[in-house]
Amino acid sequence: MPLFQWNPSLSVGLSDIDEQHKKLLNLINDLHEAMKQGKAKQALMGVATALRDYVNTHFSHEEKLMRRYDYPDLPAHLKLHETFVAKLVKLEEDMAKDILPAVTVARYLTDWYLDHIGKVDMKYAEHIRAKNGK
Repeated sequence: MPLFQWNPSLSVGLSDIDEQHKKLLNLINDLHEAMKQGKAKQALMGVATALRDYVNTHFSHEEKLMRRYDYPDLPAHLKLHETFVAKLVKLEEDMAKDILPAVTVARYLTDWYLDHIGKVDMKYAEHIRAKNGK
């Protein structure tokens, strides 16, 4: 059973962003499943690579949308993205040194998902929907 299942309360109301968010949710669930199977150590570097790819694509897409719709909190949102990327770099370094337990990575990603997507992303999505008359 996955740690999280997608449900409408996780939707920001922008289908392309929701699809990208589902990919992160799947990464978290994959890591959780690997942990349950005792294969977390083997899964961590794959998760790190997938996260790097996800972040590059997703953050770029989000930032373009926020610029296109003149999102007023863009500078603060960019700072949150920068902080997340810096944390990922540190997590990846620690994973490579084999000093980071998978549960720490899973917890960080889960907290980010619930806080950032569940609260912060909802704000810019609401702004975009309002600009589009939705």
